[in-house]
Amino acid sequence: MDSYQIISKQKQFKWGIAGLGKISNDFASAFKNLRNDKNVIWSIAGKDEERVKCFASKFKVKNVYTTYEELAKDPDVDVVYVANLNPQHFSTCKLMLENGKSVLCEKPMCMNIEDTRTLFMIAKQNNLFLMEAMWSRLFPVYKELQTALNSKVIGDIYQLTANFGVVIDAPRVRQKEMGGSVVMDIGVYTSQLAMLVFAGLQPLQLTALGHLNSSGVDQSYSCLIKYDAGQTATLIHHSRVKFDNSAFVYGTKGFIKIHEPFWAPTKITINDQTLEFPLPENDSTYNFINSAGLHYEVDEVQRCLKEGLKESPSFSQLDSLALAKMNEDLRNLLGVSISENDQ
Repeated sequence: MDSYQIISKQKQFKWGIAGLGKISNDFASAFKNLRNDKNVIWSIAGKDEERVKCFASKFKVKNVYTTYEELAKDPDVDVVYVANLNPQHFSTCKLMLENGKSVLCEKPMCMNIEDTRTLFMIAKQNNLFLMEAMWSRLFPVYKELQTALNSKVIGDIYQLTANFGVVIDAPRVRQKEMGGSVVMDIGVYTSQLAMLVFAGLQPLQLTALGHLNSSGVDQSYSCLIKYDAGQTATLIHHSRVKFDNSAFVYGTKGFIKIHEPFWAPTKITINDQTLEFPLPENDSTYNFINSAGLHYEVDEVQRCLKEGLKESPSFSQLDSLALAKMNEDLRNLLGVSISENDQ
């Protein structure tokens, strides 16, 4: 009997969390929005003992560890949410997969495409589920977008315009040794949207201009992607000023607007029709906008594990590899010097 058959018969999916920063707080808080009790945060691991204890107390977690190795060897954990610093994703995911744990890994999965490919190979060898946590794809708005794209309700699509500008002072974005990069932190969202809107098309040309900070980390950039039959994506990013963070798709019969925040949206306009999908409300306090929607990821992982899938159709291995290549290409175009943390 393989691991999927065993998991599918369990009454609960027991989650581990590796890395206990702000996004992990939001992820754990979103468990309150789940439609059933089939998921539980069973174990957590972090390097700061005091933070681990506080997190465990807040979310009533049974097992606490101060090393990722201990979490990896916890025999009861089915799946691990990896949410430590970007340069640590590869080694942490590898550790979990080699110890029989399925993995949901925060974006970016790795600092380069080669490590991303390696993780999927390890997951396949161990018959385990692996997914990059591209939560945008799981919002109901994105389901409506996909339906509209498939039905060609706005005709033939020629233009995508997406802006992502927020003021970010966090060291994890500004410091090179922490894997800092606007491309890797917020650029992944516009890139994945371009991949979705122009699915099946290979870029003919990718251009990008931007600014690096004194540490050589990209802090803003504008990107233009040219496709084969006249299509173009215009993607603009900034970490020092706030934009109107909406996205527009233009076709020969109209347009689609994904309202701000386009990466975690609750509202979409398709020509003259506007649809809204409010997030569940509870007493949780979140660090990031619309983090209540992180429960969509938990639901998706549960669904995939129950069905015996090794990856999510919503954001597959091919999607993660394409995104990793885009990340590398953009950073090269911007003149980012690749450090040991990226290797």
